[in-house]
Amino acid sequence: MPPSTLITAPPIKFETTQVEWKGLPLDSALWTLDSHELQTIVSRAIRSSAQESFIRLLSLTQLDETLPAELERLNFLKASIQSRYRFHVQRRTMFLHALVSSTTASASQKDGSADLVGKLATQLSETKVECDRLAQELASVADQITQVTRLIDNHWASALAIALRKLNGSYGKCTSELIEAKAKLDLLQEELNETWSEAEKLAEEMDGLTRDLDDMDETGVYLKAAVFTLPIPASQDAVAASGKLIDLKHSGVPSNSS
Repeated sequence: MPPSTLITAPPIKFETTQVEWKGLPLDSALWTLDSHELQTIVSRAIRSSAQESFIRLLSLTQLDETLPAELERLNFLKASIQSRYRFHVQRRTMFLHALVSSTTASASQKDGSADLVGKLATQLSETKVECDRLAQELASVADQITQVTRLIDNHWASALAIALRKLNGSYGKCTSELIEAKAKLDLLQEELNETWSEAEKLAEEMDGLTRDLDDMDETGVYLKAAVFTLPIPASQDAVAASGKLIDLKHSGVPSNSS
């Protein structure tokens, strides 16, 4: 009977298998997607994010301290587990080789139990190789699931970012238009104030002309004369004073009858 041989185990690799899909950056998306498709994506992202179940916020302590520390710990633990797994796989392989070698040495003694142990060792090695392959495939599938999930999450986040860019652009445009409209309104208000001042002046002039027309008759002669107070000449003051003096003299002379 030929000696039992072990199936060589493939090298243990924990490599990331990249998925075939990739998210498009903004410039490529604007170049590749048409406006209708881009608008549909953005609208769907806005509707999805409007639901309360979409909102999952973290505190600043968790975001800046707790989660980064946990990611660092998990990455270190992952590397440690991978190293330990490789070590134990090699150790298991060594034990199986030792078992097969011992059964081969015992086979020369025509012992049936040795053949049975050799067959079991061979079957165990096959099972071990298959388990290792499935473990690596399981890790690869889990990593691809994580990549696809992150790809979808990045898609929705990117769609919301595009919506936010459009919103900021519209807000900036509205703000500029509002500032321009306010400047025009201030200018119009200033012109209105000047026009109103001129109108008041014209109204006063019209009121003066109306009063003048009311004071004139049909022939153009003023019905009401203006009254002026003229100063008394100095000669008239002297005559009046001399008259008063004469009256005083006459009043001071006694009459003959008395």
